[in-house]
Order: sequence, then C-alpha cells, then structure tokens
Amino acid sequence: MTRLLGLPTARSTAHRYRAALILGCLATFVAMLAYAGPLGNAVVLDRELAAGPQGAIWILSAMSAGLAASLLVVGILADDYGRRRVFRWGAVVFAIGAVLAAAATDVLMFVVGRVVQGAGAAGLIATAVPLINAAGAGNPQPARTARWWGATMGAGIAVGPVLTGVLDLASAWRLFYAGLAVAALLVAAAGNRVFSAEPDTRPRRPDLLGFGLLLATLTSLLTGLVELRGAGGGVAWVLFIAAALFGAGLVASQLRRTVTLLDVALFRHRPFIGVTVAGFATGAGVIALMSFCCTFLITELSLSSLQAGLVLAVWSGTSALTAIVSGRRSGSVGPGRLIVGLVGVSAGLLLLLNVFAPVSPAELLPGLLVTGAATGVLNGSLAAQSVATVPADRTAMGAAANNTVRYLGASIGVTVISVLAHPQAGAVAGWRLVAALGAGISVVGAVAVAVLTARSARHLGRCQ
Repeated sequence: MTRLLGLPTARSTAHRYRAALILGCLATFVAMLAYAGPLGNAVVLDRELAAGPQGAIWILSAMSAGLAASLLVVGILADDYGRRRVFRWGAVVFAIGAVLAAAATDVLMFVVGRVVQGAGAAGLIATAVPLINAAGAGNPQPARTARWWGATMGAGIAVGPVLTGVLDLASAWRLFYAGLAVAALLVAAAGNRVFSAEPDTRPRRPDLLGFGLLLATLTSLLTGLVELRGAGGGVAWVLFIAAALFGAGLVASQLRRTVTLLDVALFRHRPFIGVTVAGFATGAGVIALMSFCCTFLITELSLSSLQAGLVLAVWSGTSALTAIVSGRRSGSVGPGRLIVGLVGVSAGLLLLLNVFAPVSPAELLPGLLVTGAATGVLNGSLAAQSVATVPADRTAMGAAANNTVRYLGASIGVTVISVLAHPQAGAVAGWRLVAALGAGISVVGAVAVAVLTARSARHLGRCQ
C-alpha cells in the first residue's frame, strides 16, 4: 500500500540514509584530507614556493583560518536558504580553491587557494551531519551518524600527511590538490542526487550587518593569530584591536536589533554552552598540540615529513577506529561522553610528558594511542551534541558553531604553543611544557562541561 501511495518504505528510507551517510562522510573525509595534507610535505612546499619564514606559517595555517572564519556564517545561511544548496556550493568553492593551490607558482597564490578551500570546506562540514540525519528522518540514527562522521574526521587527518609525503617521493605535490578538486566536483554532483530537497520555506530576513561584523571579527582575530606566530607582532596587535572593536559591534547589534544572526537564548541554554566549551577545549588542547607535533618530530627528531606524518597517524588513525567502536558499544552520545573524552585526552597528553633527550618516536606512542582513543570519543560526541542542543531548524548553525570554536581554539592553542615551546632551554622542556598545558586545558574543559550539564543531563536523554 505504501508503494501505491508513493510513501517511503522502511527499506527506501534505510537506503536513502546509507547513501547520505556515505556521501556526507566522504565529503568530510575530503575536507580533512585537504586540511591535514600540508603537514606531510611542508618542507617541500616551502622550497617549491620560496615561502620564507612567514610564508611557511601561512602555508600551514591558511585553510584553518578560512575554515574557522567562514563556518558560522555558512551554517546560518544553510539553515535559512537550504543545506543541500550550501553543501553543493561549498564543494564547488572547495574545488576552485584546490585548483588555485595546484596551479600556484608562488606562496601568495597558494595561500589564497587554501583560504578558499577552507571557505568551501565550511559548507561541507556545517551541513554534512544535518543532511545525513534528515535522510534518516523516518528512522533516526544520530548515534550512528555521529560515530561515522567522527571516524572520517580522524581518517582524513591520518591519511592527508601520509598521502602528500608519498606524492613527494615522485615530485608530484600538485597532484594532491588536483585530485582534491576532482573529488570535490564529484561530491557536488552527487549531492543533488543523494540528499533530499528541503521544503520551500521563506527564509528569515538576513542580518547583513551581523554577517559583516562576524566575518570581520573572525578574520581579524585569526589573521592576527597567524601573524603573531611569525615576525608580524605589530601587525598582529593592530588586527587584535580591530577584532575587539568588530566583536563589540557584533555583540551590540545582536542585543539591540530585532533581526539577528543567532538566537540569544541559546547562550542561556546550558547544554549548548557545554558542548561549545568542549569544542573549544578540544581545539585548544589536543588539536593544537597534534598540529605542533609534526614540527617537533621534523625539527627535533630529524624525521622526514612522511615519517612525521606516519607517527601522527598513530593518533588520528586511532581516533577514527575508536569513534566507530565506542559509538557502536554505547548508544549514548550525551554530555557524559564529552567529559570522558576530555579526561582521556588529558591522560594521554600527560603520557606525552614521558620523553627524554634524545627523544625516540617510540616514547610518544603510548601517549598518542591514548590521546587518539579519547579524541575518537570526543569527535563523535561533539558531532551529536552540537545538533542535539539546538532547535531542529538550526542544526547547520549548531554544527558550524561547534566547529568554529574548535578551530578557533586550535588557532589560539597553536599560537600559544609557538610562543612557549621555542624559547625553552631545550626542545624536550618545551614539549613537556606545552603537553602539560594541553592536558590542563582538557581537564578544565571537562570540569566546565560537567558543571554546565549537571542540571540538564536527564533532559537530554539517550540517542539510539
């Protein structure tokens, strides 16, 4: 009877959900592949593009800056104008950025391409989880979505540096970005077929002032953080002042205007604040330290970029496997798993203190394994809670907000690490200092999440 009436059957819903899960996770994998790729061949890129010290910093930071600056704006637009539309356009913009990077003849063109890639990746990351969940609306499986999405985050970060390192053996670094462009265009084409069209609704009137102030605030802040890591201290502080002024204007506009970017009530919703704090602690703690890890391995252990990428894959690969296994063994994706993940990350980072000069990569393996397992728990839980703690029509914004604070935290963390690690008397002392700092940030994040969610945990329920 359901077929005669044209209604979706359980089988067709399951098929549609699986297709959406595969495509959404594939898009996330491609985005993370691009994000982590330069970690595996930064030395080659610096040489080929004649980057110089400041250019080398931008090669590693450009996509992260473009991603973090764009995510929240893109998420809001997706909720208002269609997540499928933003997903497709995000993939196209990502492909354009990849082409620019592949064709780059100097560091400026490469950095511009990477920033554009970041803006495009924002469209993929902000919409993937909401689109997957919408495809399974007849039989919702948020825990399954979260664990596979979290796994592909880790898998992309694991494979990216290794793939670029392998391509460097054949002097084919441009092929990496050409391949990303092709993959993104295929994702864009598939998005129109796999994801369901959303009902036509009248979008909210756009808050153009809010959009402008938000972009200006994040762009100024993130650019200042990147400049501070190099020789651009004076420029950085000018940008920080500009970010503060733009940010103050943004807050004032959101409090006084009737048309706003965000529902101010969300900032009184403790579960939303809790998952936001967890996202920031994840970025400022484990992601920042792992971003520095490749530099430490190359400069202090004299590993090649490929060897450093393989060592880093112990962390990211373990996180991918754990995201799948832990989510399957437990149906709960509530705030308790955020706390467990952050505490586990702290324990793993403390294990990374156990290094002695001359450092061997083997000394890092126990800490990388424990940290990777805990990161896998975090990735899936953050994905689930970021959309579970916002209204159903704001899920792209929820996913985008959480990823924004994650990458903003990572940018702040990497900047702090670059300032603290290098002036130390020895490389090992600097490594221990920043590992201890990351562990402390993770513990503080866990405590904050516990306090914020204690009163509302019973109302969040369990996702099956």
